[in-house]
Amino acid sequence: MALQASLLSGDLLVEYGKAVQASQRPKGLKGDDREGYEEALRDRARSFYERSLDRYAGALDRLEDEEGPADLAVPIRKRLETAQALLEETMTAKAKEGKGP
Repeated sequence: MALQASLLSGDLLVEYGKAVQASQRPKGLKGDDREGYEEALRDRARSFYERSLDRYAGALDRLEDEEGPADLAVPIRKRLETAQALLEETMTAKAKEGKGP
């Protein structure tokens, strides 16, 4: 039960992060205001992705501690990799923005 709860929590956090990144932007934002808004969205999404990584890692630990079926580790690891990739995207976007033209 706890393993399933960790997985579902992680999934939900990933979806929240994606929704934040896909959310509508206010009309009329330009220049620094737009960049600041985008950075704030990335920071918010990043926090969801980081928390999802914790949930997935906890699920893997729980699976190992409970000596659960090894075939469950594969989908958990895939979810962990997906969350890591999304987190890295937010970090990469921030790094690119900081470099400027």
